[in-house]
Amino acid sequence: MKKLSFALLAVLCGCRLDPTGGGEATRRLGTIQFHADPVRIEAPGSVQAGVPFTVRVITYGGGCVTQGDTEASATAGEAQVTVYDRAHDPGPNGVCTMELRMFEHTATLQFANPGAATLRVRGWKEPDQQEITVTRPIVVQ
Repeated sequence: MKKLSFALLAVLCGCRLDPTGGGEATRRLGTIQFHADPVRIEAPGSVQAGVPFTVRVITYGGGCVTQGDTEASATAGEAQVTVYDRAHDPGPNGVCTMELRMFEHTATLQFANPGAATLRVRGWKEPDQQEITVTRPIVVQ
């Protein structure tokens, strides 16, 4: 009976119950800083040359924003991680719920040579609506 009532309510208000079933999904930078919440990046402070290591970055979404992909690259002394999420257009009769979700993005990197290195994580900042890059030092032994 609950399922029937819920479906009837959706028909009466003209709403789609699936926010991802509307229009196109747009790839966008993932929100890594959300209001007063801290940027959440997990990366080692030191690594071994030639040995892969993992970086974890949390992005914020929900409603009509779902987890996207992660791009990563490393050169001598610098690594870059860019996180993306997908914004779904619910269409003219769709709805987006007001929920906050956190998505974990991971990247595997490695440096070839010992020395000082810098990790750069590129993402989005809300509510300022601007691109940001957060850096972390890494010692490569």
